[in-house]
Amino acid sequence: MGEQVETPFPSGCRAAVSLTFDDGMRSQLEVAVPLLNDRNLRATFYLNPRGTTPESDDWQERWAAWKEVAEQGHELGNHSLTHP
Repeated sequence: MGEQVETPFPSGCRAAVSLTFDDGMRSQLEVAVPLLNDRNLRATFYLNPRGTTPESDDWQERWAAWKEVAEQGHELGNHSLTHP
């Protein structure tokens, strides 16, 4: 094996934390995103291509809200339809 190279974190930080949220739920939009933004933190949200309830199956309507979240600096990922 080759020599291990240390890569320092920016601004003298000693560690990093990755925050992830699953399923793209409404509470994440209404509670988590504002709390994260208020604290200048960003997270990754894995969005389910279907709604979490039958009445929320309009993906275009849901996408508009999540697009705004991405524009605020959060990362969006694709979630599978099931948990195999």
